[in-house]
Amino acid sequence: MLRRLHTRILGMGSVCGMPPSPMAEVFLKSLPPPAQVDLVKYHRFEQEEANRMRVPRCTTSPEPFYDIQSGAAGHKHVVLITREGNLITFGENRYGQSAAPGESVRGGGRLGENRQQPLAKHSDQHVSAAPMYVDLDGAFAGGNKSVACGSNYTIVYQPGGRRAIGFGNNHMGQLGIGHKKQVDASRGFAEWDPTAAWWGGNTNVIRTITCGFNHTILQLSSGELLSFGSNTWGELGIGSTVSPMQPTPIRFFEEKGIVVVKTVAGNSFTLFLTADGRVYGCGATNAGQLPANVFEPAPVLLTRSFQQGCKVVPGRVHGGPTQPKLIRIKDIACVGSMAVYASRKNELFVQGALPDYGYQVPSPRFQLVDQQPAIDYLTEMMEHNKKKGGTRWMDDKGSEAHTGFDIVRLVQGPSTLLVIYKNGCVAGLGANAEGQLQNIRRSQKGKEVNLAKAFTANGLLPVCFPSKPYEAGGKQTAALPWFTCGAGFTLLFDNNEVYDDGGQVKPIELPPPAPTSRRGAAAALRSMR
Repeated sequence: MLRRLHTRILGMGSVCGMPPSPMAEVFLKSLPPPAQVDLVKYHRFEQEEANRMRVPRCTTSPEPFYDIQSGAAGHKHVVLITREGNLITFGENRYGQSAAPGESVRGGGRLGENRQQPLAKHSDQHVSAAPMYVDLDGAFAGGNKSVACGSNYTIVYQPGGRRAIGFGNNHMGQLGIGHKKQVDASRGFAEWDPTAAWWGGNTNVIRTITCGFNHTILQLSSGELLSFGSNTWGELGIGSTVSPMQPTPIRFFEEKGIVVVKTVAGNSFTLFLTADGRVYGCGATNAGQLPANVFEPAPVLLTRSFQQGCKVVPGRVHGGPTQPKLIRIKDIACVGSMAVYASRKNELFVQGALPDYGYQVPSPRFQLVDQQPAIDYLTEMMEHNKKKGGTRWMDDKGSEAHTGFDIVRLVQGPSTLLVIYKNGCVAGLGANAEGQLQNIRRSQKGKEVNLAKAFTANGLLPVCFPSKPYEAGGKQTAALPWFTCGAGFTLLFDNNEVYDDGGQVKPIELPPPAPTSRRGAAAALRSMR
């Protein structure tokens, strides 16, 4: 396999405002040449390539120069972090959320040059929609690194450490830096204070950071939860509607001895998943996404009796009514104003609404999502791939992998959800107007149209399936394929080429090629004659 400039990226839909596209490879064309970024690494790669020419063809992909380890998408921007701890960003930059420099620092100046200790410098790209490389001067060089994006703000952090930087919209204090001023490249990145009192002890470090529309949830290594940003609906779970500008403890779970294993955030509401499979939520209830709550986490009663369309005949035990059993949950997601739950029996439930698409499940009801049509389609496609000479592989129980449709992960976006199955197949629900989930192309009157559903919430659309052995059920690492979703687009990062784009679709180039004028096209045609 050829060495790539950057990690292989596949995109679907309208990637950061580009014209809608079926699944196609994404090329980040405006990244600086490798020799300008890291000359030592460039020479090492040259030597490795020379050695590879002397040995039989390798079946594994060599490390790309820009090896993307993690990343996230906001509504219309994407922030990625490389193995060396530097950033690649592209997309909308109205609030500085993609770290593109303002006029005062264009032309290769330093980001944050007005800081006493500048944290970052940036390369010569300054077009906000174009991919830009941001050198963080080794600030995130060691250890794990991760990115969390809200609607139009970004937090880059080190799980297992105390380093975190934020940039972008901050009008509600959602960056957690103690003020509400916008932080963009012309001012430099804002860095969290590693000695602040809210850390609560010398051993506490960051475990995870989750961003909603305009609010943020932080979990520390001790399990303690803190929140900051917009709190109009009580989505921070701190017992009031005050909007703090720095991390503020959520006391509810600590006081009750409840262990939270995952948090997700959506449009003005937050969900918490506990170790025993229960779900709590706080924030907005206007779309039916949560039961009534008083600015603190409240239990979400997911029982069969509340399932939409379910007929439950109450029984009696020892002379009293039968208590409905809670449905145990293993994963959660927030999609806009809709809550999504994956049960331990691999059922998928939705609750709430996506008002922009005219969809709502009245609270406290929730709806079972029909996964079977998508599973049948993906199974058929995997069988077809096998008949064409594709690889036949087994799961960990010795069964053919197309039978392994256990849900292992939910990936949320502003209006879409991806369901990752153990065998690597992917399905989705929500908005599909841009073809971000499925694209069935047909030519009608000289135009390419997408015949797939523009929206679905009571069923799934098949998104993609792996073309070679892939175990999605293990711990998520940078070496495995991973997904992120924005408003109208889906991105897949796949260094080992597990997924196939078909090779018949025009690639997505960022920035796009400059349009050729009629006069220029005519001149080019004359020169060819």
